[in-house]
Amino acid sequence: AGLAFIFLPSNTLAYVGMAREQNNQVSSMNAFVRNVGGSIGIAVISTFLTRQAQAHQNYLVSHASPGTPAFDQMLAGMTAALHQAGLSAADATAQAYARISFMFEAQATTLAYVDVVSVMALVVMCLVPLVTLMRRGTPGDGATESIH
Repeated sequence: AGLAFIFLPSNTLAYVGMAREQNNQVSSMNAFVRNVGGSIGIAVISTFLTRQAQAHQNYLVSHASPGTPAFDQMLAGMTAALHQAGLSAADATAQAYARISFMFEAQATTLAYVDVVSVMALVVMCLVPLVTLMRRGTPGDGATESIH
């Protein structure tokens, strides 16, 4: 549903004031800009996501390390459950550490996605006032005919 709020205004802006004979040029330029912008956007978002996940993981690990009562309790509980499931004591401890590490990574990634979506929502909210700067097409100039 959100894509309609992006593509319709961008297509409208691309065709406003253009003659019907220029539809092919406008369409190709619009597709080019959309592809390049999409590629840059994906790269920026991926980089931001990775960095935020690392930052959140560092924060989570710094507050839950061996010696912390909550961490030690969780490790002991997981180790005991894995040992009861049939693993040796050493394997149960290694598996418990691995599962806790996986939990940290999953939580950090989730928090990073929340950050990315929040920043994207702020960017979109900041762009909303730009709609008032759009020029309106006048009937008969070719712009409104090419959109329909």
